[in-house]
Amino acid sequence: MSSDEQQPASFAAINLFLLSTATFLYKLSRNSGRNRNNGIFESEDGASYRIGSRGIECLRPALPYLGAFIKCCEDPCHPKTNPSGYIALCVAENKLIQERLALRLMPENCSGEAFSDTVAYCYSNMLGLPGAREAVARFLTRKFLRSGENSEHKMVSDVNNQAQTKVDPQHVVLSGGAASIISNILFALCEPGDAVLIPAPYYNAFENDMKLMAKCVPCPIYTSDPVKGPSPKELDSAAAAVVKRGLCLKVVLLTNPNNPLGVIYRRGVMLDCVKWARSKGLHTICDEIYALSCHQKNNAFESILKILDNDLRDDVHMIWALSKDFGASGFRAAFLCTQNVGLLNALGNLNIFTCVSHPIQLVTSDIFNDDLFVDSYLEEARLLTVKSKAICERKLDQMIIPYVKSEAGIFIYADFSAILPQPVTFSDEGRFSEILQNIAHVVMTPGSSQRETRPGMFRICYAWVSEEVLEIAMERISYIVFKIRKLGTRYRWDDISEKYLSEVTTCGISKSGSLHALSAIQ
Repeated sequence: MSSDEQQPASFAAINLFLLSTATFLYKLSRNSGRNRNNGIFESEDGASYRIGSRGIECLRPALPYLGAFIKCCEDPCHPKTNPSGYIALCVAENKLIQERLALRLMPENCSGEAFSDTVAYCYSNMLGLPGAREAVARFLTRKFLRSGENSEHKMVSDVNNQAQTKVDPQHVVLSGGAASIISNILFALCEPGDAVLIPAPYYNAFENDMKLMAKCVPCPIYTSDPVKGPSPKELDSAAAAVVKRGLCLKVVLLTNPNNPLGVIYRRGVMLDCVKWARSKGLHTICDEIYALSCHQKNNAFESILKILDNDLRDDVHMIWALSKDFGASGFRAAFLCTQNVGLLNALGNLNIFTCVSHPIQLVTSDIFNDDLFVDSYLEEARLLTVKSKAICERKLDQMIIPYVKSEAGIFIYADFSAILPQPVTFSDEGRFSEILQNIAHVVMTPGSSQRETRPGMFRICYAWVSEEVLEIAMERISYIVFKIRKLGTRYRWDDISEKYLSEVTTCGISKSGSLHALSAIQ
């Protein structure tokens, strides 16, 4: 074919391509127009909503077991008035100590003073009121940076000229919960699609915190021994997996003490992680939200503030909140300590969406400036927590269910895999979880929702209910375990019917309404 004959054919191909492209763009614009005008999008469950695509992304619950937890709230167990009700062992919240906090706030007229101060009604620095930032900085210095030192009470006045021995209020940000801090700092530090490494298993809601606004990608760090924490070699492997996925790694997130394991990462592990991150030019976020919920007075926990001698540079960021250690998640008060000036300036704008209300900031300041109350409150919380933990451990030991020996936090990580069909799968874990929820009316956190690699692991949160209700919950679980073991090793899920487990919701309750042991009904 001559060049003259080829030219019309080429033009025809180009024209056909342009026509196809124009048609596609025209249809796309019409569809986009309809979506903008009608605002109707379809969710994953097939339902139609008159919201935008970003709203659709927000429809997915932050926690996969949220529906089961709501049942616990709507129909809660009470030993006398509702003994067969639902029991939530899936919420890491300390309700054992809340009454003591309420007693401190009311007689002291702390809340009244918070509303009588005119600053409560006015705009201020979105990073926090000056007095609140000072109170938080002093608290972090005393309980985190200088924890364990005998001179705690006098050191604040002694070290005013030593930058390494006190937290600068200008490095403190107050925000509406640890989740909002994580979301905001990732929004400021990362680009959409950047990866964040987290040792697995981990708190499931981290994924929601990272994805919803910051559009970051959580990537698990799988370790040979999760209790010890990640080694540099395991960090290398996790980073290589990120690169293989075509993602840009930007942050390492460490929870210490750990959730759901309840263990404390030692100084060497934390230092290795920070050094590794710095060698790669990454940020390290240290979530220390359970720092003051250690079970022993003399414990191994050291804050990253103390480990690094308060020299965080611009790449280490520490988070703590009132939610866990103070049992005040409803206050929505969390605190970031960072020395990254650019991040602080960015949060001065971002935090307008998540700042803590001024009355709560004033209440927080009042509490943090009362050293005697803080120390006695945390000690009482420790004693109550350890008591409930002992109930949980005693029943697990009786069931011969292994668990991680926790050092901190308000939960136990237990292994129920031995009573599930072998070889156990996550499907089996799900069926066991359904039996607990639907028949035993007990809700625990399954390991599959925490990026656990071993099927059959469950987190048991023991501080959300009273000791009496916890006893009932553990009796119900004991009954389920006993009945499953009675079937032998070759049982099928079809063998476990509601009829077979008919007595489960009466476990732990006698006809008089008092507690009794499982052995009495076996």
